[in-house]
Amino acid sequence: MKFNLDYNAGAPPDPEIRAAMSEVEEIGWANPNSQHELGRRARRILEDARDRIAACLGVRGDEVVFTSGGTEANNLVAHSALSWMRREKGKFWVSPLAHSSMWEPFFSYQKHFSEVCAELPVDSLGRVGLEALQEAEEPWFASMVFGHHELGVIQDLGPLRGRCGGDHGLHLDLSQALGRIGLEDALDLATALTLSPHKAGGPRGIGVLIWKGSYPFDPLLRGGGQEMGRRPGTQAPVLAHGAALAIEKAIQTQKERARRMRESMAAFLEGIQSLPFEVLGPHEEEALLPNTRTLRFPGEKARDLVASLDLCGIAVSQGSACSSGSTTVSRTLLALGLSREEARECLRISFGPEISQKKTSRIASLFLQGLRPF
Repeated sequence: MKFNLDYNAGAPPDPEIRAAMSEVEEIGWANPNSQHELGRRARRILEDARDRIAACLGVRGDEVVFTSGGTEANNLVAHSALSWMRREKGKFWVSPLAHSSMWEPFFSYQKHFSEVCAELPVDSLGRVGLEALQEAEEPWFASMVFGHHELGVIQDLGPLRGRCGGDHGLHLDLSQALGRIGLEDALDLATALTLSPHKAGGPRGIGVLIWKGSYPFDPLLRGGGQEMGRRPGTQAPVLAHGAALAIEKAIQTQKERARRMRESMAAFLEGIQSLPFEVLGPHEEEALLPNTRTLRFPGEKARDLVASLDLCGIAVSQGSACSSGSTTVSRTLLALGLSREEARECLRISFGPEISQKKTSRIASLFLQGLRPF
């Protein structure tokens, strides 16, 4: 594969992070819950990673929970949010734009607890309507994707200023936002946060959940007291070390990464202007992630375009990798008001910071070549 334009499915492992993890693996392989020296050594690596992540995000160390990935983190949030709102007779709000790891638990809960679960509306540009949260007096917990994995839309949190905290909880999925946009607003307002380090060059097999303060938490798994009783199971200190490195590096280099990705995306779109396509979502550049666009090619089947581009050495996708193998069309695109046929005409393009503007002209040329038969 020559060029990866499916960066949102997972970034290539960062060589520096891999090397650092290999060094730590020599001394951090033991169970960090064991009481002997080997275990204590592994525990120090684990807790150092936790503290570094906390320092990067401006939270407390005991608010950082290691999970197996972003999916588990989102599942934990959904489970805890439902339990919290059922106790408080409040509402658990989720929009159809949520990642499947949040939407599917929510949709399942909705069948059994319809009085608790409610859907937030979405407009044709992929923005979540927050009017219900602004006006609600009863307790509520809302979950949203801050930087959308398919559309690239950045959710405007302004309407929720002064509304979060106390009986009002907000979860933000930062999986695609890390290293691409500033996180200050999200960190300031959210009760809970999900991070997927492998989206920023870190290791797979680990996720980070931030659950702030004393908000009620209900574990999804049982069988141990690890992670302050929030997520039982033996932790992986080496993965935690890699996750901390990825988060640190992504935050430290965010502005430069964003600049490179934005310039590459602009050059790419300019290079394929001879093709008939439309870009979904808002037209304002600042309302979108710098690296993500969904393009609709009227009259063409996206699955055929994916295959043709693959033969040309370009990796793209029809949407989220978690659901792209499904026979159903994208829930996100249907929520925007597209027909099922129109939704099948869409490709997601997502760049990484390593793709330079110089490479972009070659990518655009291959892209045109791949779509020429259609």
